[in-house]
Amino acid sequence: LEKQRQSLIAEALKNVDSPASKSKKIVFNSDSEDENQTTSRAPVENSSSTQNNSNIRLFDNDGDEADEDNVELSIKNRHFGPKGAKLMALEAKFGNDERFRMNEKFLDEDKTNEEEVDGEAMELAKEKKTEFEILSKVLGRTIRSTKLNENAVASSQKKAPFLRFDPDNPAHVKWLNEQQQLNHAKVFIFSNWFCLKH
Repeated sequence: LEKQRQSLIAEALKNVDSPASKSKKIVFNSDSEDENQTTSRAPVENSSSTQNNSNIRLFDNDGDEADEDNVELSIKNRHFGPKGAKLMALEAKFGNDERFRMNEKFLDEDKTNEEEVDGEAMELAKEKKTEFEILSKVLGRTIRSTKLNENAVASSQKKAPFLRFDPDNPAHVKWLNEQQQLNHAKVFIFSNWFCLKH
């Protein structure tokens, strides 16, 4: 009875370290050589258990890499030219995620806006010229646009030299005072000129 009991315990202890119990474990294969060498040195008693381990793969990276390459190629081939490069940069900000596919609608139309602004400036200049011609016909003498008016147009088109106004910054306060003085001078000169002519 004692011998049977001891033999059962001995067999149970042998089965704990046997490869049959290892087949239930999940083995992750890695690409590094160090781990491959350590696994190749381990003694293998049962060849069927190693076949089972090689068949059980939770993460198959080989197929995923090919899919990722195809996705990158499809993204690269979707856009052409300088506009395409801008679209690629926009998509890259979102990590080339499928949910954020972009087309020409997402491009900023800077060139068309610049052309529109130039066209509007040209139209404004033509309107001013025709208005001065009409005014000169009404008054009976030629009227020229003064440099003050040109400076007023130029200063109105100039932007502030800073992004946001900071009242604590002395340079910003100085700029604001200069702008107010220019505006007062323009109003004063225009009102004097207008009153003297009529």
